[in-house]
Amino acid sequence: MRSAVLGWKRQRTIAALQELDDYVLRDIGLHRDEIPLIVKRMQAETLPRNGSTSLKHQHA
Repeated sequence: MRSAVLGWKRQRTIAALQELDDYVLRDIGLHRDEIPLIVKRMQAETLPRNGSTSLKHQHA
């Protein structure tokens, strides 16, 4: 279930960033084709490092 939740959050974030126009993406330092990789990296950096499977501390 944890994997499904993380996948759903990743897809939601990607979709939100894809909706931004190119000017806004450039302004925040992103290129459209980098969005999936950037989101994956961001998600990996926010996962608990102690092996916990709890998602309670994460924010949407």
